[in-house]
Amino acid sequence: TSEKPATRGRIWDLRIPRGLLLARGHVWALLQASGRVRIGADQLVLGALGGVDHIVPAKEGALVQRGDPFAVLWRNGHPIRLHAPVTGVVTSVNRALVHHPDRLYRRLYKPDGWLAEMEPEAIESELPLLRVGESAALWIRAEFERLRTLAADGFAHAVPAEARALADGGDLREGFLSDFESEGWNLFEERFLAEQAPNRTECEGR
Repeated sequence: TSEKPATRGRIWDLRIPRGLLLARGHVWALLQASGRVRIGADQLVLGALGGVDHIVPAKEGALVQRGDPFAVLWRNGHPIRLHAPVTGVVTSVNRALVHHPDRLYRRLYKPDGWLAEMEPEAIESELPLLRVGESAALWIRAEFERLRTLAADGFAHAVPAEARALADGGDLREGFLSDFESEGWNLFEERFLAEQAPNRTECEGR
């Protein structure tokens, strides 16, 4: 096993819990015994944000297609939209996190770190689109490297030259997105968070 870079933040190195599924849009999913699916933001999203100031979830009872936004995370006045990894009806949202959004960063991959619970409608066809186990671990590492490379280039110069997205030694520092103006945040969403061509889903407070 290779040694972890000394400058890398804690969140970048978290192991993906057993049984957790990762979607292309950097949302995790976990099947429940009831057949429902709990979903939340993965470590790449929360590491890039460095924290969350406000959460706007989809409304309970809303039908959300795979690729629809199911939650909006706000950080330093910028929104980041998360897209559903599966199709289904939102049966509940995690009110504890909505009321205390700062906990989301600390509760990553914990049993109470989910954002929404859904009753899936096409799980048999959509489940194979998600990654699990070693496949998920390898993919998230490759995504971190892709993000590091793009951040070092200032997302195609979407950030002023004096801003520093990387920590000393070339590793991403947590919360680096705050160095960017809106264009950089939009590029992050476009290049990392799109699940498929998104539709609009009604989220509370939008």
